[in-house]
Amino acid sequence: MTIEEALTILDGVLGHETLNDTQELVFRHAWDDWTYERIAAQFGYAPDHIRNVGAHLWGLLSNVLGEKVTKSNFQSVLRRWAQQHLLPRKQPDLPTHSDRIDLGDAPDASSFTGRRDELATLQQWIVADRCRLVALLGMGGIGKTSLAVVLARQLSGNRQPEDAGTRGRGDAENAGDMGTRRHGDTETEKLTASPRLPLSASSSSLTPSPFQYVVWRSLRNAPPVMDLLVSLIQFLSDGQETDTTVPPDLRGRIQRLMDYLRKHRCLVILDNAESVLPCSNGSNEPDRAGSNYQHQDCEGYVEFLEQLCDLPHQGCVILTSREKPDELAWKEGLTLPVRSLQINGLNQTESQRLFALKGTFSASDAEWQTLVHHYAGNPLALKMVAAIIQELFNNNISEFLTVLGTFVFDDIRDLLDRQFNRLFEVEKEVMYWLAINREVTSFTELRDDVLSPISRQKLPGTLRALKHRFLIETSPTGFTQQPVVMEYVTEKLIEKVGEELRMKNEEWRIQNEELRVERREDFSLLTSHFSLLTSHALLKATAKDYIRDNQARLILQPIAERLQAEMGSKDAIAQHVQTLLSRLRFPQFPSAAPLAPSPQPLAPIPNYGAGNLLNLLCYLDVDLTGFDFSNLAVWQAYLQEVNLHQANFTNADLARSVFFESLAEVWCVAFSPDAHLLAAGDSAGEIHLWRVADHQKLLTLQGHMNWVCSVAFSRTGKMLASGSADGTVKLWNIATGQCIRTLQGQSDWMIAVAFSPDGQTLASCGIDAKTIRLWNVRTGECLKTCRDMTTGSVRFASRPLYRSPLQRSLLHLELT
Repeated sequence: MTIEEALTILDGVLGHETLNDTQELVFRHAWDDWTYERIAAQFGYAPDHIRNVGAHLWGLLSNVLGEKVTKSNFQSVLRRWAQQHLLPRKQPDLPTHSDRIDLGDAPDASSFTGRRDELATLQQWIVADRCRLVALLGMGGIGKTSLAVVLARQLSGNRQPEDAGTRGRGDAENAGDMGTRRHGDTETEKLTASPRLPLSASSSSLTPSPFQYVVWRSLRNAPPVMDLLVSLIQFLSDGQETDTTVPPDLRGRIQRLMDYLRKHRCLVILDNAESVLPCSNGSNEPDRAGSNYQHQDCEGYVEFLEQLCDLPHQGCVILTSREKPDELAWKEGLTLPVRSLQINGLNQTESQRLFALKGTFSASDAEWQTLVHHYAGNPLALKMVAAIIQELFNNNISEFLTVLGTFVFDDIRDLLDRQFNRLFEVEKEVMYWLAINREVTSFTELRDDVLSPISRQKLPGTLRALKHRFLIETSPTGFTQQPVVMEYVTEKLIEKVGEELRMKNEEWRIQNEELRVERREDFSLLTSHFSLLTSHALLKATAKDYIRDNQARLILQPIAERLQAEMGSKDAIAQHVQTLLSRLRFPQFPSAAPLAPSPQPLAPIPNYGAGNLLNLLCYLDVDLTGFDFSNLAVWQAYLQEVNLHQANFTNADLARSVFFESLAEVWCVAFSPDAHLLAAGDSAGEIHLWRVADHQKLLTLQGHMNWVCSVAFSRTGKMLASGSADGTVKLWNIATGQCIRTLQGQSDWMIAVAFSPDGQTLASCGIDAKTIRLWNVRTGECLKTCRDMTTGSVRFASRPLYRSPLQRSLLHLELT
């Protein structure tokens, strides 16, 4: 036994623990009978430290090998272990081809070309480095299956015909046969199955094979792990083992298979491993959408995979998967017996050669580059595109590019459906946001976009899971999607939001009763009715101009067109949106119109629903007169050049919305009585004043030390009152922008202010003290204080009355 063979055995028996650098140093030189003192002197360590490392090392080996191990006997212990667990074998001369081959339903890869670098790397890992397990990872359609087929045939000594395998053309047909795929199949795993290869092929066309057995099994339909093990055992035993002779339990069957892998040099290919292994999202939950896959099978496959990785054997197992199994992440390494290779898209030259298999296509170099980039070099996607360009565009790629991005082809959609339906809801949530953002998005921006605290907490793991599924791409600055994936997710977003917008009253009532919760402020009640409409901004007012324009064109426009086609007129849409706004304001009521007396809405629930509806109305150029956005979160509304006169934004949360220019978070807005001026208070303590006619900004009023929560014009429009979270109320001269007077009688937030009809009295409302104060505008004197009031707004009526909505009573306030 050589030192390298001994270290290989240790890699297997130690599993994920492995030896650290100092332990391996001691092991290697103890193998050569060096003393601890010599090792320490040679490498600059203290002798006691090396002695302690050795003691720990021998103790570790004693535990895993099952007998006492010391510096003097560790070689003999390892030899005995190898004799007991690694069945003795005679190294035969390499045959010209594998003795036994069963490629089962592996696809025909006779048209496969290219991928020479990948094949060379895999040959090195499998033949020279004798890896136990190699994973081929990549997005659906990228060519993993066909690459595995070609590799299996090369390693079995059965090469493909010279004209297909060595001409250096691109990875044709997702590295598969373009002519044999059935319509609707989305990856190469269900191409026409090839028969078992003949064992009498002429040696002149073969290369030596390092394997005695080559076997292929598809896991696409999630076969029970017990059945898979029996199938492999039967093949590797040359049919000597049957259902009645193999062990009845999982561990027994795994052990029996491992015995054959130790005895023979075997190549085992397991295709579509993502169908049977847990999702890479930090959870070991195996269930998939639309799948009846059982939890015990998932656990069985995990145990099987761990044994293949951890225990030494002569075989090599190749996995193909769209996701990197969690079990591989901490077992793989470039110098370890477990490795993974990411399969990327084709480059431009390879893609052009792929198209050449279909015919002659006309395009400039730049047009080829655009086409290949758009589909990320995905062979399956490019194959579908080639067929469409042939059939609809007369082989003219330039003409096709004029409509690029307006549709995703059915077969590609089928492929992406499979990927998307496997995702957990938190993963879909991030996918929708990346499609909306339409460019590389930083982790911080994604975290700010996401509403749910649970989703924010899971965001790092969610991004890792999506990366393992190759549904997102990473860069030094953030995350994004391949273009074809982004188009697909955008279509899903449009479809689902359209369904939510079209929900009828009866559907709402039934769903409300099924999903009712007790707490009014619970965001889950909103999302039970409006999932994407409230959880995602369809247009981001704070985005770059060109991004926002694309969001309007690619997301808002299709939604608006579908809504208009169904409802027939803008008036019908406006009426429907009013109903939806009421539902957002009172999600606890099954009807959009609660019975009188009207309930008092609490603070706006953070969500994007009202902002989305407002952006939709603006896109349709609907007159906003009479629209009620009060007590709603109106987030990410883009309101430049929008006439908001006679729209009610009382107590609305206008965070992240944009008016005539970018401001801090807007907390309140008010029009002057003649509708010529618009005032807005923000979270920076400033009040901005615009002229409505030409959107000209006139003034910025500064003086508050905290958020401006409320603003109100006097009847003449010459004075403005503002209430702030700094506990003060200020009166401003509109003509000069000067602060006339500061009123301070409360320490809590001033959330509402209102002038009396004659302009002589001002009412203010504080959030904590539950008090309303009446002030003399001319002198600043506090005229009256009304305590224990539960309200969120104040307003003067034509008579001296104040209504407390929550108490459902009208209070008579004498102003004199």
